[in-house]
Amino acid sequence: MDHLRWMLVLSNIRGMRDGAFVPVVQGRTITLTEIDGEISGLVQADVRRRTGSQEAPPIVLAAFSDPRLVSRRYENCTLATALWDAGAALGQTHAALSAQGIGSCIVSSAISGELESGLPASLVSCVHVGSLMAGELA
Repeated sequence: MDHLRWMLVLSNIRGMRDGAFVPVVQGRTITLTEIDGEISGLVQADVRRRTGSQEAPPIVLAAFSDPRLVSRRYENCTLATALWDAGAALGQTHAALSAQGIGSCIVSSAISGELESGLPASLVSCVHVGSLMAGELA
């Protein structure tokens, strides 16, 4: 699943800044780098539209896939493979959160192209392949 990239969107979590973040791995260290605030609004709007909620969830984990990396391994069905892999990763994340008593739900399989204009360099060549929301809505 080396073709998957992640974005974390946080909203109204005590002690944490609202915004969209991408993980940056350097050796054994993972840091979160903040990205354009407009993207977090687009991701949250997509989740609200799909769930019928009026408010943004505290956490949205959005999965993106780089089709070039998938196509190196598989000649056909690259989007289907990306969706399957994202679904498996998001499903495992849902199970881990549930085991800790944190409510979560996989809420989308793909966002249309409106995100593409503001993506950071690490996600520019990627397509959105799924999201998971977590935490309690007020």
